[in-house]
Amino acid sequence: KARTINNPSNDIVLSYSTLKTPNSRIIKIPVRINNFKEMTGMQFTIGFNPDKLKWIGVNDNILNIDMGTNHAKEGKLSFLWNDPNNEIRTLSDGSKIIELLFETKGDCVNEVLDINSSITSVEAYDKEYGFHNIVLKPSVITLLENQQEHWGVSPNPTINGQIQVQMNLNMNKSIVFRLTDKSGRTLMVKSVEGVVGSNNFTLKKGEIPSGIYYLQAIGVEGVKQILINY
Repeated sequence: KARTINNPSNDIVLSYSTLKTPNSRIIKIPVRINNFKEMTGMQFTIGFNPDKLKWIGVNDNILNIDMGTNHAKEGKLSFLWNDPNNEIRTLSDGSKIIELLFETKGDCVNEVLDINSSITSVEAYDKEYGFHNIVLKPSVITLLENQQEHWGVSPNPTINGQIQVQMNLNMNKSIVFRLTDKSGRTLMVKSVEGVVGSNNFTLKKGEIPSGIYYLQAIGVEGVKQILINY
């Protein structure tokens, strides 16, 4: 007989955020998991608004979860997982277990998902056959097409003369970096290809003397003052 656990601290917590691909109606919803420790199985149903979202498929099904899509037109997807090798599984908090793909039927993309027992009951079991509830919570919803682009240089001052740039973009684009000194003289020009979301670029220019310089990213607003050190 299963051991019942009523303590909410033992809940398996699923969280999701929404990413909308620019210039497209495709929505990606990464689902992450917390408190998944020494588990042997789980099942649940996820509901969505079929008037606003059309089910397409999944990416990154890390656990190889079996999905039931017969009721997708009704806004219901069932999920069932048991380790095929009967192994006990533990995942780090924040691990992405699956990415759901939808197509929007209208302008609204901030649709809320819910977890329910309409097709499969909501339950998970640990290695001792103890019962765990499963809850689904939205995290911060990010619409990439509306997200403000930003970038920075870190570390600043630089280390070993290498300029490390972190940049967030709302679409794929070419970026041209231009480094100038205090007099406005151009010392470096480098073109890179940025992708939607997070980017990291290393601009190697070891022959530039230590000092204060200005870095411009043509294609994104702003000029950064940087201190080159070795």
